[in-house]
Amino acid sequence: MTRTRLVMLIAMIGMVSFVLAGCTGPKSDDAISDGDDEHVHGDDDAHDDDPANTDAANTDAEHAEVDAKWAHHTQGLHFTVGYETGLAKAKAAKKPALIFVTTTWCGYCKKLAGESFVDEEVQKRLDRFELVLVDGDEETDVCRELGVKGYPNIILKHEDGRTVGRVGGYVPKEQFIQIIDDALAAYDNL
Repeated sequence: MTRTRLVMLIAMIGMVSFVLAGCTGPKSDDAISDGDDEHVHGDDDAHDDDPANTDAANTDAEHAEVDAKWAHHTQGLHFTVGYETGLAKAKAAKKPALIFVTTTWCGYCKKLAGESFVDEEVQKRLDRFELVLVDGDEETDVCRELGVKGYPNIILKHEDGRTVGRVGGYVPKEQFIQIIDDALAAYDNL
């Protein structure tokens, strides 16, 4: 095989991998950190045998772990990680759910979040939703159930489970805002 043909074959394999993954960037299990790895939970006088203090510390530790792993995806917004838990919260709060199906390695997911989730106009709209993050590598059955074929994938659901909108792949901020507005209008009309 000539060198030119070998280079072309490698390039074609790379393109096929890109299309199948729906994202750019290498797959990595490395947690993404915002640089703030130290978290303080309460004061030194707290009693470790008090169940309320233990539960609060566990919750804070879980949030710190989630925040570190998903910092580039959540951009400081509070997401509930896990499909079932997030939908239960949406139903209890009587709010629609914004389900962000992503992976730690998805470059376009980070790009969408970095451009859209930090915008004040987007954040005002997202306040109406229960934000749910689904790890596509961990919740593969959920991905199949939701018809996810690539990342990012955002599904907007009424608290009763009906889909009111969807973002399949990366979209620029202006288009993301329009999709959110359309979903909120559909939600309000149900």
